Amino acid sequence: MATISPSSVGLGSFNVPSHSILHSAARPENPVQPTHTVSQARTKVSNSSLLAPIEHHIDHRFASSFCPTIRCVQQTTRLFRTNGPRKLLVRCLSVARTSEASTEAEASYHVLPGGEQLEVLEKKAKKTAGAPIVFIHGSYHAAWCWEMHWMGYFAEQGHDTYAISLLGQGNSTVVDGPVGGTIFSHAENIADVIRARVGERPVLVGHSFGGLVVQAYLAGAASAGDAARVFPPLAGAALLCSVPPTGNSEMVKRITMRTPIAAMKLTWSLAAKGFSKNLPLCRDSFFSSDMPDADVARYQKLLAGSSKQPLIDLRAVSRDLPVKKPPEGDPPVLVMAAADDFVVDKEGGEETAAFYGTEAIVIPKIAHDVMLDVRWKDAAEYLLNWLGERGL
Repeated sequence: MATISPSSVGLGSFNVPSHSILHSAARPENPVQPTHTVSQARTKVSNSSLLAPIEHHIDHRFASSFCPTIRCVQQTTRLFRTNGPRKLLVRCLSVARTSEASTEAEASYHVLPGGEQLEVLEKKAKKTAGAPIVFIHGSYHAAWCWEMHWMGYFAEQGHDTYAISLLGQGNSTVVDGPVGGTIFSHAENIADVIRARVGERPVLVGHSFGGLVVQAYLAGAASAGDAARVFPPLAGAALLCSVPPTGNSEMVKRITMRTPIAAMKLTWSLAAKGFSKNLPLCRDSFFSSDMPDADVARYQKLLAGSSKQPLIDLRAVSRDLPVKKPPEGDPPVLVMAAADDFVVDKEGGEETAAFYGTEAIVIPKIAHDVMLDVRWKDAAEYLLNWLGERGL
């Protein structure tokens, strides 16, 4: 594996903690799901007098803590009109993040053929200079995790950016059943968004279990017949701290054998959602040791509320693995690892890279959540340079 610095690429060591484990999700009580499409909401909510007490409430409760009052009220009013009152609370938190990150991503819903709704954030480039980028989150995350830093960064570099909350996550529909879907059903839903919204071939970027969903997309696009027509072709793909093509079971075995106490700690953090109640545990699981406490606490709240139901069934996913291998280099695939990743171990990154005929690039001094961590820009810059080298 290659360890990189922001200015150079070279061979180096993978300084990863020997205790890692991948995660499942637990269903929170009383999940909220979307009830209207954007057009329906606009017709149902038209009386501006309804907004005044809500604007006052949001101003008092959120604006002083998270974002400037005027901006919060203005965006809250718009979001109420388009998304409906049941989306107001969660999306106001996103307004707070947007104010800090200055991404100003637009939120809307994409209606799937079955009627379910996917939350989609969009941030367009002022002047397009590269391929569009579609970001896919992992467990316990949602589209917001890309809005904080990466969407604005890549839009400034000329890329139209999109971030999708998969079913059961963020503000997307909570489906009937115990989990949001399979890696392949999630991949098909992403394909539906790309067909409807993106147009030209995008670069598909997946993080953690979102990386496994991207691999399912690549496998579908490499299939013959009707399956291939479901998945629009990609310009490229990037797998960030991704679950390997065979899943996480072998990683769990390695970690348990290597450091059983640490494995138990991570199981409590991720499988039992202990990170949502314990700040040091949240830091260890996702972030670097020098992440400010205030940032960890803010992300902890967002992570705790992002997953309305488990993303996938971890017990069943092994039946669909390993994913089908696409033709090497079609599309080009970047495999990125984090030197201080507490979740995906060294061997997991190497396995993924070998499967796609490439070398894993290791970003130094960064933890699992490369898009949120203190040195998020180091990872973003490497991806940007990788795209530029390929004319994307």
